[in-house]
Amino acid sequence: MDDIYCDEIDDDMTIPSIEQSIKISEEKLREKNERLQIERELLEMRNQSLMIEQIVYVPSYMINTKIYMAAVYTYDYQLLTSRSKFEQDWTLQTLQLQFATVLKRLNTISMPFAPASAVSYHFL
Repeated sequence: MDDIYCDEIDDDMTIPSIEQSIKISEEKLREKNERLQIERELLEMRNQSLMIEQIVYVPSYMINTKIYMAAVYTYDYQLLTSRSKFEQDWTLQTLQLQFATVLKRLNTISMPFAPASAVSYHFL
C-alpha cells in the first residue's frame, strides 16, 4: 500500500512525510521513556517505603530482625548510587531517620524470648 502512495505522489513529497513520521515516532518514544523512568522511580520509592513498613511490623520475637533490617538498609543504600549527590544525601538522611523510628518502635516492643540486654541494633 505504501508503494501505491509513492506512485501517486512525487518522491519529493514523500521524503518530508517519512522524515516527519520518524520525528513523530522518536518524540513518542522519548515521551514513553520519560514516563517509564518516572514510573520506575515511583515504584522504587514505593518499594522502599513498603520495605520499611514491613520492618515495623516484624514480630518482636524474631531473632533475625537485626539481620533483616541490615539487609534492607544495604539494599536501599545500593539504590542511592544512581542518584545525584544531593539526592543521595537527602535519601540517606531520610532512610536513617526512618530506621531510627523503626528501632525506637522495636525497642518499645517487648521481646518474650530474649532478655533486653541481649538485643542490640548497631548496624547504622
